[in-house]
Amino acid sequence: MKTKDIRALCINGTQVYYDYLDKNDKGLQRIPTRSITALPRAIFQVKIAGHLFDTEAIFFRFKTNNKKLNTSQVQVVSYDKNSKTLILRPEEAYLDWFEDLKATDLEIISDLKFLVERVRIWYEKNGGAILLPTKASPLKDTLSQIKFFEDMLPSTNQKKAIQTIFEAPLSYIWGAPGTGKTQGVLSYALLHYLKNGYKVAILGPTNNAIEQVLRGVISMTDRADIKRDKIIRLGTPSKAFADAYPQVCEARGIVKQLEDLDNQHKIIDKVLLFKSHEKLLEVLEEGNDIFEALHEVKEKLEALVIKERTFLVQLNGNKKKIARRQKQLQKITADIRTIDRRSSLLGPKVSQIFAKDLPKMKKEKEALQKEHRAIEDEIDDFAADNEFLTQDWNVALEAVKEQKSILSQKIGFIKEHFEKNNATSIVDDLLSGRAELVEAALQKIKTAYQANKIALGALAEAYEFVAIDDLQQQKKNILAEIKFLNEYSTEERLKNVSIVSATLDGYIGRYMEEKLNVDHIFVDEAGYANLVKVLTLFNHRVPITLLGDHMQLPPVCEIGDQTIARDATYHNAFIWAQSAIYSAGVFHKERLDLLQDYVKNAPLSLHKMQKADLNNTYRFGANLAAVLNEYVYKNGFQSALVDGKTSVYYLDAPKPATAKKKRQNEAEALAVQEFVQQLEEDNFVILTPYRNQLKLLGEYLPNARRNQQIITVHGSQGREWNTVILSLVDTYDKWFTDSENDLSKGLNLINTAVSRAKKQLIIVGDIRFWKRQKGQLLKGLVDIGQEF
Repeated sequence: MKTKDIRALCINGTQVYYDYLDKNDKGLQRIPTRSITALPRAIFQVKIAGHLFDTEAIFFRFKTNNKKLNTSQVQVVSYDKNSKTLILRPEEAYLDWFEDLKATDLEIISDLKFLVERVRIWYEKNGGAILLPTKASPLKDTLSQIKFFEDMLPSTNQKKAIQTIFEAPLSYIWGAPGTGKTQGVLSYALLHYLKNGYKVAILGPTNNAIEQVLRGVISMTDRADIKRDKIIRLGTPSKAFADAYPQVCEARGIVKQLEDLDNQHKIIDKVLLFKSHEKLLEVLEEGNDIFEALHEVKEKLEALVIKERTFLVQLNGNKKKIARRQKQLQKITADIRTIDRRSSLLGPKVSQIFAKDLPKMKKEKEALQKEHRAIEDEIDDFAADNEFLTQDWNVALEAVKEQKSILSQKIGFIKEHFEKNNATSIVDDLLSGRAELVEAALQKIKTAYQANKIALGALAEAYEFVAIDDLQQQKKNILAEIKFLNEYSTEERLKNVSIVSATLDGYIGRYMEEKLNVDHIFVDEAGYANLVKVLTLFNHRVPITLLGDHMQLPPVCEIGDQTIARDATYHNAFIWAQSAIYSAGVFHKERLDLLQDYVKNAPLSLHKMQKADLNNTYRFGANLAAVLNEYVYKNGFQSALVDGKTSVYYLDAPKPATAKKKRQNEAEALAVQEFVQQLEEDNFVILTPYRNQLKLLGEYLPNARRNQQIITVHGSQGREWNTVILSLVDTYDKWFTDSENDLSKGLNLINTAVSRAKKQLIIVGDIRFWKRQKGQLLKGLVDIGQEF
């Protein structure tokens, strides 16, 4: 098909799928909240009443204001399926929505239709740019430079797979579980890219798939001394993954770094307090007379201040006397002038009557002049005295200033070492000068020092030679880093990482408006990925590598295969049911041919996609590998081990003549219950093809049901357990267990169940019936199995 036809098919097929979900009320969950707990750093722990099938499609409905927030507004830091616990980090703008929020006021809504609708929108916006990749890796000519660990040298098949990755624009690395896809092939390809400064993406259909592949990849990047913060896992991790690899997780990585910095901040504060008290004791031991000297300085200062004030009082007194005398002089001067004026009036022409007053006036003038001279002399004496007093006052003033400076230095010395070092409560006592208060304060310091030393333990020795100033700088740096991380966005992290990982749904939602800026895209568990989702990657013009096993279960699609095949309304929905492994055929076949390939479960056609087979298993023994090769792979699949790690056993549980419900077998449920009660293993799972049997098993084994250890085979994709118990249910009415039925894809289902087991597979069913079913994969398995 041409690009425009592919776009039209994907839009129509997605709309058809959405309409089916809407019409049949599928894919919608409304989950009540059991409790909400506020944690440090604006994080909230929310326990819910049910299990979420996908955290990419959840909304938070607040009954207090009847509004909804999505996961871009309330980030899901982690989700623990077992305890049904969400760790949430709301944006600052919505923090007040969570304040005093009651559990009954919050509802979690999970809507599969939202994810489906998002795919349709993506194709409407970007579907016109889909093309087969034509460029090989930029490192295709550097294969000889790939470095391998000496104790993990790849096999010939694995080397061929690595070569295919770098030489083919579109490649498919096929391998059953245990063939080394992740560590023997993918990880070496990633390491080569990273060491040459390139950026890659790892995508997968589910959270389980992404976390499973990342565990293997991280074990290899750790060995290669590549820091974990060079990898980012976008979206919501499981709690187990977030706890094990916090640096990798989008939100949890930041939260964990902040928690670590908070802890380090607290440690430095404790060490600072300890070293501060230690420094105080050193100061006190070096100068025990500091407080006596302080007291002496205070006494001397008080005496100097009194002397200074006495001089000042005398000086001011003299100044007042001078002022009074100057007023007197002014009056005398005025009186003399009056006499002079009157005398001038009594000249020669003046009557003899007034002549008798002239001697008297002269006498008065002489007396006033004499008094004037006396006052002037007195003023001169006061002025001279004031000059000496001013000199003495200035000397006293300087002495006071000097003594105040000494006092300030001594007080400052004490405050610098006590207030600065968290001993402010005892500074007043130390400065009081009272011996009993000083002694009590010193005892407090010694007691605090000993208590801190005990509390710090080994840390006291670890920081023995670190100066207080250096610790203060460390504290300053930590606070700056905390501020930076609080403002550090995912977009900033994406600029600095070398491996970007996400679910396909997470990728589609995040990169609706832009392209993923990487040099190679890898899709793990591609056999379980929806064709329509993986085709969104074909607009990047970079090499694409699919890794998986197309002989395992195809993607989950709520529309049954028979409905897709028989009802023309739903024909185009096959793009949701078909595996991404068949993506190359979309560009070379017409729509109806692609539909028939799906309906008839046609063999894989490669077209322009190059395939590399990893047909040596390092998990299954020779017998089990031979059965899988005969019934499933038929390509020389074999064991690389003499004795495999996975053993096959069976429990015979003949099917009752009648059953309460279709696709339900009580005899098997009883057998499984008895087996689990005797099982000394926590890492186990009970698988069954049918939901009715799932419910029945849950009734018999409620603890296993609560621990998510009873699931359908379809729900087990991308996960592994030490022990897998497979409840078959079927006999003559077989459907999902029928490996010869292309429509039910029973071969893929049973093969998937087998590959989930790392150590032992326990088949529970009517063994006598299955031993008679020639051509059936289950017959091959029970034939090599042992009765438990």
